[in-house]
Amino acid sequence: VLTIFILNFYLIDPIFGGINGWLSNLIASVDTGSTLLLTSVIAACTAFDLGGPVNKAAGAIAMGLAADAIFPLTGRVLSIIIPPIGLGLATVLDKFVVKRRVFDESLRVVGSTSIMLGLIAVSEGAIPFMLKNPLITIPINMLGAIFGSCTAVALGAVQWNPLPAIWGWPLVENLWAYIVGLLVGTLFIALANIFIRYYLIKKEEKNIM
Repeated sequence: VLTIFILNFYLIDPIFGGINGWLSNLIASVDTGSTLLLTSVIAACTAFDLGGPVNKAAGAIAMGLAADAIFPLTGRVLSIIIPPIGLGLATVLDKFVVKRRVFDESLRVVGSTSIMLGLIAVSEGAIPFMLKNPLITIPINMLGAIFGSCTAVALGAVQWNPLPAIWGWPLVENLWAYIVGLLVGTLFIALANIFIRYYLIKKEEKNIM
């Protein structure tokens, strides 16, 4: 217990406190009139660590903006579900897109679960993919969240209520735009993962030969 306290006090709290402070300043510095820019920042931070400290900091700030009726939560709620659904979808589509499996058996099993968890707003279903290959997964997750969220917002989707995924869909203005954004984000993540992983597999096979 003492060790955990010391680690929290001297290492974890200062590091993540600094991250949260930096993130707060970053989002606060963006003009709320710059709708797509602010959506992009919130989306990227939300998708960065899938429920981790950066995600939670972005969520707290987004909730504060929505509570003050300054900026809706559309980008935030979409970015919670885009990564897990997109990664799960990739494990289903790979054999059709590149005619082979690019994920190992363990990730294929996780994939179907990730889709279902994403639909009920549990982004942690995508964590196994991130842990397996963070240098691929994290940037793609962030870009997919940005593309999907900005598409939805640009088309007129608006959600002020903090309920993400299927729980909040009845409360979304212009739900069709929200769904289009969701499709854009998830398909980007799925296809980007498939093609990049396929390229790396082919490169490794070529080196072995």
